[in-house]
Amino acid sequence: GYTTYTPSIATENEVYSMNRLEGKVVIITGASGGLGKQMALRFAKKGKLAICARREKKLQETKDLCQQA
Repeated sequence: GYTTYTPSIATENEVYSMNRLEGKVVIITGASGGLGKQMALRFAKKGKLAICARREKKLQETKDLCQQA
């Protein structure tokens, strides 16, 4: 099955609900900047992550930051 997450200002309960993603892969499009990049950085701390974007150089920067998380 698929798990969806709608980004917003996270409340304590919403942050707790992110634990449901444990053991799953999160796919984020548009991860080279803006909201996509911020989501990638946040989810990088939670486990497996697949990111994609059109701007390859900016995507590489996001990837490097995610690996440091």
